[in-house]
Amino acid sequence: MTNLFNNKGTSLLEVMAAMLVLAIGIMGIAPLMVVTSDSNSFSRELTRANTLASDKIEELRAGGGYAPLPYIRNEINIENKYNRTIRIDAYESDVTVPPGVYRIHVTMNWTDQNGLPRSTEYWTYTTRR
Repeated sequence: MTNLFNNKGTSLLEVMAAMLVLAIGIMGIAPLMVVTSDSNSFSRELTRANTLASDKIEELRAGGGYAPLPYIRNEINIENKYNRTIRIDAYESDVTVPPGVYRIHVTMNWTDQNGLPRSTEYWTYTTRR
């Protein structure tokens, strides 16, 4: 007796089962894409805050001749996102630090795209020129 149906190939049921497995896999990966996007955004904001703080520190170190100490200045709404606080103190805490050494402390604050407050701080030491 000859077989009237050719049983080679995949059935509709097998294709549907494969599509179900693929859909479940994609649904499992989708939340990772959101986390990756948030992480990239935070990294971009932190890198920009680092650059703004570093630029200000270099500007202050090159300028020298600071106002009466402690020198404190707040700069708000830099690039419509960041707030920067600058503080310069004479750093003569003990006898091992020579006179004329100053500590520059820069704090960067901002609100990320999710509405969370973020901040980072930087310190360096310099001498008056």
